[in-house]
Amino acid sequence: MNDPKSMSFEPIVTRRASEAIYEQIRDKILSGEIKPSDKLPSERKLIDMFQRSRPTIRESLRMLENSGLIKIIPGSGGAIVSEISTESIEHPLENMIAIQQISSEELFEFRTMIEVTYCGWAAQRRTEEDLERLKNILEQSSNLTANTDHFLAMDQKFHSVLAQASKNKLSGIVDNVLSKIFHEALYQSITSKSPQEQIAECHNILNTHREVLEAVESGDEEAAQSCILNHLEWYGQLINPQH
Repeated sequence: MNDPKSMSFEPIVTRRASEAIYEQIRDKILSGEIKPSDKLPSERKLIDMFQRSRPTIRESLRMLENSGLIKIIPGSGGAIVSEISTESIEHPLENMIAIQQISSEELFEFRTMIEVTYCGWAAQRRTEEDLERLKNILEQSSNLTANTDHFLAMDQKFHSVLAQASKNKLSGIVDNVLSKIFHEALYQSITSKSPQEQIAECHNILNTHREVLEAVESGDEEAAQSCILNHLEWYGQLINPQH
């Protein structure tokens, strides 16, 4: 663990000082120079180091906390560096999508491209443990077709584990962000139907997931990609029937 006394920062000479301070501390955290559980210098010391006002320092610390990089300790005048997690990346990505006002069509187009790709990787790279997890999800899902809320939660989990089976960490991060965005649209579309229709749609999802799993288990990359593409095309029509 680093001692706060051993840390050093460069004075900031810019009109957007809070952002520059944020970036300087962030870069030291991401490079490993400042490690998880390290305590940052106190506000007073940061003021001296950066030669900036207390409000500027506090704004920078808030930005770091909002990014998931630090945790501010109330009343202590200091902060602890957080363990780096996928949330540190997911939250800014979610914000960027919202701020840039990316259209649902653009998001769906991108999700289709990335999911078809990582499904193919999963067919090539999946482990027995991955297959067991996917099978357990389908077994649980088969008992939940009359409970749309719980079934769709398992639907999200299936896609998440499939992304993890691709053995590409970025696939899992991107899938988590996009699945959260599309989950609400799928939920609204299915729950607007009659109880009988909801059960039928849940069975449609379940059957497609079984086809995807069969292709992934057999190591058939082309079949896995074809199955997930058909599934996503159905999904697109369900949440946006005019297209």
